[in-house]
Amino acid sequence: MPKTVLYRGDTRKPEVIKRDGFALHGGGAAAVRAAGGTLQYLKNTLKGTNPQDIQRWIINGRNWDRPTVSTAYDPGCGGYDGDYIYVIEFANLYEVALSRGSTIRGTLGIMEQRGEPELFLLMDNMILEHSRMIAIGLNVGTKEVSFFTDIPSANITWYRTKSQVKFSPMRDVQPAPAQVGRLNPQAFGKWQSR
Repeated sequence: MPKTVLYRGDTRKPEVIKRDGFALHGGGAAAVRAAGGTLQYLKNTLKGTNPQDIQRWIINGRNWDRPTVSTAYDPGCGGYDGDYIYVIEFANLYEVALSRGSTIRGTLGIMEQRGEPELFLLMDNMILEHSRMIAIGLNVGTKEVSFFTDIPSANITWYRTKSQVKFSPMRDVQPAPAQVGRLNPQAFGKWQSR
């Protein structure tokens, strides 16, 4: 399986990203927990929606209470204009088209429409119910991908500032000290998304 390489723009320094990874934010993480996990959240949120709505949600829906981590296949990060660009690598993500009539699309309850954008899922297991990493992507322009699960720092491999051309390895970065009163989710081993 080929390696999946994605990019994310972020204002936080590499030391903080090395410590925390890219986690769902407070309100978003709470929404996933309240739904009973990532898959149930997706079923609840996507049921009865059409691909155009999902496209608008991925591109325009920047919201701290929305449980996603935005990434892109494009190093320009979908036009992001922040301080740092991070490279995220996965050795085991499957890209599955959410084409008309697909079983996964039916499971999620996504409606069909004429002239719809091409959506796809990225998952770490071919069986949606067994996946711990789940993202929805959009096959237009920048190919933006929204993860509905945390992205561990182990998958964040390179970084650069907006003004730099060359990426530097994250392995050389020392993690920031743990914040008092804040749990470090990576201290608990495997990430639980369901």
